[in-house]
Amino acid sequence: MRSVWYIFAALALVGCADSGDPSVCGSLPARLPYPPKTTDDQKQVTYSCMERWAARLARGTDSADEVSKAAFAACREALVYYRSYLIKDGVITETGPMPTEATDEFWLGRTMFIAVQTRAGNCYPDA
Repeated sequence: MRSVWYIFAALALVGCADSGDPSVCGSLPARLPYPPKTTDDQKQVTYSCMERWAARLARGTDSADEVSKAAFAACREALVYYRSYLIKDGVITETGPMPTEATDEFWLGRTMFIAVQTRAGNCYPDA
């Protein structure tokens, strides 16, 4: 029976080896339940979608730029919903300036960072 516990302990330690470099890796946002009820919920859904897709796709052979564009494309709908929440709440108008985190440029930069971070630190094995 004791040998069974040693096997479980060894498996647990092996799982910890893939946690990444703590000097490089951060943490990804928690996944929120659907449907989002507030603008802040939708913002967090957008962060979660963009960053998790960037981390998942970074494990492939595509350039970080391609990974960034693919993650952005995968989550475009979440961003559209986030922008519609901002309009509904009166934070922006359809023609007015948007907060930084509602722009395409912000998200392309964010997904690029996550892709490079993932590769540099072997981060986010659970993304």
